[in-house]
Amino acid sequence: MKLLRKIIFYCHLPLGIIAGLLILFMALTGSLIAFEKQIVDLAEQRTVTVPADQPRLSPQTLIAKVKEAKPKAKPSGLLIQSDPSLAVTVSLGRDGILFVNPYTGELLGEGAKNLRAFFRFTTELHRWLALEGKSRDVGKVITGVGSICFFFLALSGLFIWLPKGWTRQQLKAITLFRLGLKGHAKNFNWHNVIGFWASLIIIFITITATVMSFEWASNLLYTITGTERPKPAGSEQAKAKDNKDNKDNKDNKDNKDNKDNKDNKDNKDNKDNKDNNKPKPESGQTPSGEKPNASPNQKPQAEQEVPIEVLNNLDRFYLQAEKQLPVNWKIMNLRFPTNTKTPVRVFINEGNYWQSSQLSIDQKTAEVISYEPYTSVNLGRKLNSLARPVHTGEVLGLVGQVVIFLAAIGGSVLVWTGFALAYHRFKLWLAKRAKLVGSIKALLGIFS
Repeated sequence: MKLLRKIIFYCHLPLGIIAGLLILFMALTGSLIAFEKQIVDLAEQRTVTVPADQPRLSPQTLIAKVKEAKPKAKPSGLLIQSDPSLAVTVSLGRDGILFVNPYTGELLGEGAKNLRAFFRFTTELHRWLALEGKSRDVGKVITGVGSICFFFLALSGLFIWLPKGWTRQQLKAITLFRLGLKGHAKNFNWHNVIGFWASLIIIFITITATVMSFEWASNLLYTITGTERPKPAGSEQAKAKDNKDNKDNKDNKDNKDNKDNKDNKDNKDNKDNKDNNKPKPESGQTPSGEKPNASPNQKPQAEQEVPIEVLNNLDRFYLQAEKQLPVNWKIMNLRFPTNTKTPVRVFINEGNYWQSSQLSIDQKTAEVISYEPYTSVNLGRKLNSLARPVHTGEVLGLVGQVVIFLAAIGGSVLVWTGFALAYHRFKLWLAKRAKLVGSIKALLGIFS
């Protein structure tokens, strides 16, 4: 056991030194965004509250009001809440959000824009080092590896800190802060006590961070639970379109066969005078009388960020979503597609954001492609959807967020005291080395 503890310690020490700064960075940024929801809600309380004294305007009308007031705005989503006193939130993508009075269409402003921008940037720092474009994936890998390192440090630390005996005095040494300590003794006590109380929480934080950072970790949850991973966005509409195309192709083939049979019969009947009755091709037609196909080099129409047809049919999508609303619904979040193939997505929840039912609507026909109530979602998907609220502590409400915040602060202190302990050990090693070198020199001096 003593040898095993020593091996684990000498893995723990260098890994902490190598990954320490990254872990410190992630712990500090994580603590900064721990209470984002409460802070933003408090700052925007007056902005989002409206008098409910008349019928609501339709979603299509609200978006039209936004476009009228801000012609350059690019709406990408619409969030409607069941509480009649709350404003509708129009998402503008990277440009933020806009609050709109659901009864008058009045634009209420962008809320705490600077505060939201601060939290968004800090979250990007925390998740992928705020890198842009393809570099974002690199950032996610770096922070993901940092989470795995922190997981090992927390797990190995628990083993190292376990007392050799379970006496009251030994337990107090690793569970209680000792007042009056200074220097190395204080660092050692803090590192042990904080590590003991925070390690289990850190293990949960790092496991969920790994699930959010790496696809293989997310897929592992589906494998462990023996459930199927959901299909990528847009696959339902593409499948429906393929089925429709196959049906059309079959109908066209049947029509073509019927036409060929009829032409063969007519040709046989008119075989003697076919040359006299042969039609001349019209201008712009091929000799067979068919219209020519469009040039293969012809450029397609420029694709808009959100197809205009989607914005012009919001009321139809809303009516379809309204049919699926449970009695105690809280939020309906419509997300507009950015191409002509992806369906309109509607997320409906009855309280917690991670317990959302999902509705997919064909953007061309406004027909329901699929509806997945949260209660019917498989276990693998439920576990994946829990990764973020467990990571932030929101799964347990404000109490959970406080626990995660304290663990993040504790993680920062662990890095600081860990560096201090490593530096102290390094100084002892240098002193021992200098003493050894001095002894060797003295010994050599005797024989010289």
